[in-house]
Amino acid sequence: MEHNQNGILALVVLFLGLVFFVSGMVYHLWGSF
Repeated sequence: MEHNQNGILALVVLFLGLVFFVSGMVYHLWGSF
């Protein structure tokens, strides 16, 4: 149970990092235009 919870937590952190990275890239691309 705890291992599954840790896996979900890692997935959430990874997803948040990916969203932050993509939004940063989009913001940088929009700023260059």
